Amino acid sequence: MDDAIFGVQPTGDRVGFIGRFVEEKGVRDLLGLGPRLLCIGDGPLRGELLSAGAEVRQARTVEELCAALSEMAILLARSRTTSTWKEQFGRMVAEVMAAGVPAHYSWSRVAERMVDVYGAAMAQAA
Repeated sequence: MDDAIFGVQPTGDRVGFIGRFVEEKGVRDLLGLGPRLLCIGDGPLRGELLSAGAEVRQARTVEELCAALSEMAILLARSRTTSTWKEQFGRMVAEVMAAGVPAHYSWSRVAERMVDVYGAAMAQAA
């Protein structure tokens, strides 16, 4: 993690998502947020996010990531375990928490322990 992330001072009101835009990451759970949703990443569900009114960006540099983090009031990470895939850690939770952005997530024991110590957790969606 780049030290610049620790210098972010979030002041925004956006609901954030960082990662691959795929079903397993719970992206479709966020579509109802419309224009409040700021998604950083790319993937096959990009069109659905845009159609729902979300803003979609890619952060190719640490500076671009820090700028996006500063706009977020919270990060939602809704990963869903499937028969062939399970979130292992979720680096984005560590990054947003380092930047001072609260994270609501659903997945791994490692992330659960980290968030139990440093922030709020949310049970895996059914």
